[in-house]
Amino acid sequence: MGDGGTNLGLEVLRNPPNTNGDIYNYFNKTTDGRMLRSSTLYFRNGEGRVIGSLCINTDITRMVEMRETLGEIAMIPPDRNVEEVFANNVEELFEYFIRQSRAIIDKPAAEMTKEDRIEVIRFLDSKGFFLITRAGDEACKFLDISKYTLYKYLGLVRGKPGSDDMPPENAP
Repeated sequence: MGDGGTNLGLEVLRNPPNTNGDIYNYFNKTTDGRMLRSSTLYFRNGEGRVIGSLCINTDITRMVEMRETLGEIAMIPPDRNVEEVFANNVEELFEYFIRQSRAIIDKPAAEMTKEDRIEVIRFLDSKGFFLITRAGDEACKFLDISKYTLYKYLGLVRGKPGSDDMPPENAP
């Protein structure tokens, strides 16, 4: 009760209002390695904007361990897991997104091209990264760019011509 949002929640907030986002019976892990079965339901207002969510997480670590043991014996393939990060603070969520970005463009910022940086910003924006307070500062630090450059690239990613001189909607 009262925990902060996750990467999946941010992605739903970043997507258009007609995107449902509800997801039931998916599996993920906590930062300390416990396995969870989760379901998430989003509540929306009359305009379709998310105004709240209900997330139910059940610790199934021991059951999964038993299933894996039985699966190995019976040679049953594992189920598909959904990756969701249960961060203890916003810095952990920043670190998660930066790790994901590094996996996309495997170069230090000094070696990235403009296209590489735009690709990272496109990925981060699609995941709802820029809905987090201070996310713009973190992106600028990671990509070694100015705020002005970040706004310019976000404008390009979001298809907003003429946005070179002003921050895009929902910008950091």
